[in-house]
Amino acid sequence: MLLLFITFCSAISLTELGYWNGVKRIRREFPYLENNVYLDYTASGLHQISQLKDFYYDVSKKLYGNAHSISPSSINTDTVVKQMRKRILKYFNANPKEYDVIFTSGATEALKIVGENFPFTPASVFLYLLQNHNSVLGIREYASHANATWGYFTEEDPEQQWKSVLDKLNKLQTTNVTHHLIAFPGEDNFNGAKFPLDWICKINSLSNNKHKFHVLLDAAALVPSAKLDLTKYHPDFVSISFYKMFGFPTGVGCLIIKKEVAKELKISYFGGGTVVMAAADRDWKVFPDYLPPKYEAGTLNFLGILGLKHAFNHFPNIDIIHKHTYALTRVLFTELNKLTYSNGTKAVEIYGNHNHSTYENQGPIVTFNILNSKYKYNGVFPKHVPLLTVNEFLAKKNIHVRVGCTCNPGSCLNSLNVTSLAAAAVTNPNTPVDTTLEGKQYGAIRVSIGYPTTIGDIRKFIRAIKEFIKMVE
Repeated sequence: MLLLFITFCSAISLTELGYWNGVKRIRREFPYLENNVYLDYTASGLHQISQLKDFYYDVSKKLYGNAHSISPSSINTDTVVKQMRKRILKYFNANPKEYDVIFTSGATEALKIVGENFPFTPASVFLYLLQNHNSVLGIREYASHANATWGYFTEEDPEQQWKSVLDKLNKLQTTNVTHHLIAFPGEDNFNGAKFPLDWICKINSLSNNKHKFHVLLDAAALVPSAKLDLTKYHPDFVSISFYKMFGFPTGVGCLIIKKEVAKELKISYFGGGTVVMAAADRDWKVFPDYLPPKYEAGTLNFLGILGLKHAFNHFPNIDIIHKHTYALTRVLFTELNKLTYSNGTKAVEIYGNHNHSTYENQGPIVTFNILNSKYKYNGVFPKHVPLLTVNEFLAKKNIHVRVGCTCNPGSCLNSLNVTSLAAAAVTNPNTPVDTTLEGKQYGAIRVSIGYPTTIGDIRKFIRAIKEFIKMVE
């Protein structure tokens, strides 16, 4: 029986912790992992070979064409697209009377659709959690163009921060209903910290007859390893990238949107199938009554959407994935946290909720820096070993991780205790992941675990880090 030593000093089996013994069987679906240790699942999941075989068999036996017609091939595509909208809603337990699915190229386009079409006015407020992806931060550009107010909130007593905003809004003299947007991720893509989904109902409860608060949940990092139940939680918008779940198809994501909220959105652009008919010589167009096509400009990635059918068919049970990835995350954190230099000083600095982690508050990510063994607080030496040095060492061993701020500057700089002003002063656009400031590094090493990850992968990674620490001591 495989045993590991947990920080609370009790030896337990990996299986008891949640390790999925079936991973040995499913690893046969990933022959390209031979001689590779892939630990970058938050960036992209990996495809199964059987999944691709089923997809290629499908497209070799049946003709699929552009859906914007009534030819047989178009009808084939239209049928699959409708089936996949239903399947996505069913997978996330979303009531089809309440929600609809808009296909996008990924979570970023889903977030962009919200920003472009949200009814911001000068009286509106856009708030986002400090630890958000760049693609969420970008929405503030649309808020700014509408002269709306934007800002961030922190995870320390967020309800008080929201109520403070509402109190200020209630003092304003308004005649029309004003719409406000609050955004947060289900999981921090930098360090894996999870945020309470019950924030959703608490934000919705702020609404009154003058001010409507809408919730945008960025679920891109959450759903590859955790269940999202949209009958339990009711965000107005949910952004998803399917390649993060399945590896293939790439270039397909979606925006799950409340139908009632969609009625409040403006339409900032039309093109292709987003209109039934438009005039070229005057300002006239007719939009379809059906919601999704209004925001799906151009031809959908219909073969990619077909690929989702086979991806869902081969995706393991999400509860098994959740337990399995959490078990390996605990092992990885525990082993990294024990590493020291020969003089007894700690060798790594780890970020996230790992010291008090549960299934609910920590995802399958361990983000860390390797401390410089010569580090002195007088600033003579940098605090951390340069990221590119670590990455180069791991790459030579075919170990795949991600270094930098992983497109999440709020979480990254907050974890590293670096201010955004200080980072801006030294950021080099050509080498952003290797910037240091007063001995502090602008970035970290992110290790993210997926359902194909085995305990063998974790052991190889730990051995490599131990070897590196000895080398730089």
